[in-house]
Amino acid sequence: MFFQSTKSIFVNGCFWHGHKNCNRSKLPTTNNKFWKEKIEGNKKIDKSNYIRLKKLGWDYLLYGNAVSQKETQKK
Repeated sequence: MFFQSTKSIFVNGCFWHGHKNCNRSKLPTTNNKFWKEKIEGNKKIDKSNYIRLKKLGWDYLLYGNAVSQKETQKK
């Protein structure tokens, strides 16, 4: 977080943040229900945090380890 410029960068791991169409985000076959709930919970927390930042006037950049710079999302 860059407090003086109200900017934040998130580097999200594909597995932990459930990136779509990424082989790194494949859920384990054991204890599948747990992992699905865990990853979905992470995604909800992420969305909530992004909304809160925007309401506070912050800009943020999302970057996943399987996302190229061209596909990086700037919010």
